[in-house]
Amino acid sequence: MDGLELADHVWVRPSPGGAYLAATQREPTAERTLLRALLREPSTPRLEIGALCRWLEIDDPVRAIEILWLMQCDALVEGLDEERRAPDRALEDLLPGMLAPLSEAGQALLADQQGFCLSAIGFSEGAAVELSALGADVASLEARHNFAVLASEDDRNRAHAWALVDAAGNSEVGFWPLQIGGTVFVLVLGGLPRFNHPCFVDLVWALSVRYDRRPQDIADPPSENLDLMPHSPEPSQP
Repeated sequence: MDGLELADHVWVRPSPGGAYLAATQREPTAERTLLRALLREPSTPRLEIGALCRWLEIDDPVRAIEILWLMQCDALVEGLDEERRAPDRALEDLLPGMLAPLSEAGQALLADQQGFCLSAIGFSEGAAVELSALGADVASLEARHNFAVLASEDDRNRAHAWALVDAAGNSEVGFWPLQIGGTVFVLVLGGLPRFNHPCFVDLVWALSVRYDRRPQDIADPPSENLDLMPHSPEPSQP
């Protein structure tokens, strides 16, 4: 792919789709490696080739740019015109504001894999306790089975969520296990989810900074979206 070059003066972070891929998949792909590296950063890093290779854990700059270009085509990453910092207040203060926009019904909670409710909004106290406990069971089931029988050719479309459905099969409450480093959380949403909301990126980012940090990833290191490569050629046909 000749002609690819990085744009100047651009800070990069995962898009909502990228944050979803990073948190809901387990397979170690180049895409997830890059997305997780970005989510570990305490602020959006400036895009440059050395850092890109480090995030991807490869020594081939040409290949690194190709991977980034394909991820840009799939809307998994986005460029910003200025640096932004990860949400850094205490989680108990951050979570209510992050969770509320993620559900069309205004019902959302985040639980850990032991069934402890970290924060809930829109559910009664009793329902939050029950749903958090059920979420722990869902995380355990998902970990054991991993939906192998439902695997699609495109891993990003593989089902990783569970739901309580009505008689017509419509979801009333959905459960999404989120894999953040070695820690599993369960996001529970009533009604239709809104994963395309910027608060979902902030949620995954805030959790990753706290639970997916590795010493070798700590380095000195969101508005308007910018192209990461200003003169990208058309994607090649598979």
